[in-house]
Amino acid sequence: MPDCANARAGVGTVLNKFDCFAQVEIISSICTLEPDDVVATGTPGGVGKALGKLLVPGDVIRVELDGIGAIESRVVQEQLPADAAVASVALGA
Repeated sequence: MPDCANARAGVGTVLNKFDCFAQVEIISSICTLEPDDVVATGTPGGVGKALGKLLVPGDVIRVELDGIGAIESRVVQEQLPADAAVASVALGA
């Protein structure tokens, strides 16, 4: 992981409840995993909500796999359709 002043997690998978093999086994029992699929499982305890630091629009999420590469995504504000409020009222939300 690159040095980053705002890095929130960099421990890899060592703290996950299930190891990577178990995660793939569980997920593939529910749906078909295809080449290039990415399984995003969140972060271990002690980061994010535990620190009161949730993602906000403009934040960049970077996932890096040694020897393979990296992918980045920028958090954006969700734009709801104009009729979303009407639909939520109709559903009793």
